[in-house]
Formats: sequence, C-alpha cells, structure tokens
Amino acid sequence: MSGSTTDFVNHGLLLWQQGRLQWTRSGESTSNQTRQTCGPRLSWNATYESLLGSRNPFPRPVPLAVSP
Repeated sequence: MSGSTTDFVNHGLLLWQQGRLQWTRSGESTSNQTRQTCGPRLSWNATYESLLGSRNPFPRPVPLAVSP
C-alpha cells in the first residue's frame, strides 16, 4: 500500500441521518395540542391477532412511508 491514507465515509449512515433529521423536523411543526387530541395510535395491549386477525377495515387509512 502507498503511504497515503483516506478516511472512511459511511454514505449510508449520512443518508440515514439526513432522512431522520427531516423526519424529526417535520414533527416540530405539529403543536402539542394536536398531538394530545389525537390520542394513542394503538392500545397498550394491542396484539398482532387483534389488529390483523379480522377482516374489519381500520377506522382510518393507515399512512405509509413515501420513498423519495
């Protein structure tokens, strides 16, 4: 090997951190009052079977992640 060294750059980690920063910043615009009125998303004792074991639709659409 030659005498020069290069620092390793983890591009995947950098991309993940950028995405996380955007995600956490998007939550800052939401007021605390809105968060309190929404209530919990799932019951504390929800199970896989109780959520997906029936054919009943969810009361509201489930938001899915959007890839850039």
